Amino acid sequence: MGGDDSPPTGAPRDTVDPVEPGVGALFKEREARGITAALLARLAYLVIGSIAIPLTSASTADVARSFALAGCGIGSTGLALYWVRRRIHITRAGLIGVGFDVFGIFMLPASWYAAVGGFAEVPASFVAKTDVPYVAFVLIMINTLTLRPLYPLIVAGALVVVQAATLAMAVLDERSVLTLDPQTAMLGPGLHLPFLVWRLVSVVLVGLLAAGIARIARMTVVDAVRAEVRRSRLLARQAERIAAVQLSSLTRLVAGLAHEINTPLGAVVSGASSAKTAADRLGASIDDAQDL
Repeated sequence: MGGDDSPPTGAPRDTVDPVEPGVGALFKEREARGITAALLARLAYLVIGSIAIPLTSASTADVARSFALAGCGIGSTGLALYWVRRRIHITRAGLIGVGFDVFGIFMLPASWYAAVGGFAEVPASFVAKTDVPYVAFVLIMINTLTLRPLYPLIVAGALVVVQAATLAMAVLDERSVLTLDPQTAMLGPGLHLPFLVWRLVSVVLVGLLAAGIARIARMTVVDAVRAEVRRSRLLARQAERIAAVQLSSLTRLVAGLAHEINTPLGAVVSGASSAKTAADRLGASIDDAQDL
């Protein structure tokens, strides 16, 4: 089945070899399905979040900000879904999704901090203890569906930056208290640094794990696409060979029929020629007899 069916030596298994005809287009089709699944999951997450906004917001301004953020996400996700369904701008659609996730991760702490009064009313330790990491964990898993390992890493990196910045801001705030007492850290302005650092490390680990899962899934899909293309080529070659054998058999059959037809026909033609010759000689003999 030849070396032309196998990927070039040294080529990464998670990349699609453009030299192989049909592999790239078929893989793009599979990748578009993954991006579609990620966009649909993000859209469902945003819709559920929009329903919960009036129940979780602290003020009218907080409701307005939350609805504006959710509306921006739903609109951009809808546009990306339209592109993917039409099989146009697939990469751009994926980037729109991960771009909005990064934007949301940067906006959520500021929005929640403003909802409770901001820096003037609440110590900066509050913003370091929000549930943004849990939102980001969901977004990391959603981006894993795209089969692109870089996307969950981007979201995890954005969360690391946000958490590190908010933690630094909280430590520098004079109203914050460094403590090892969980109750003080959970209910008051205290900062439990080991817990917050561990939460930051957890983000990195989850991002790396999600990227590894996306990479393995991508490699599996690439291998499946290559196997499908090779199987299609094998079936096409088998069909060509079967057609060639059938054509050869038909040719032999026609040749045999022609031979069987030509043999009695040749005998008839030869007999007719001999009869004509005999008739001519007999006619000549009769003419000679009449002259005598």
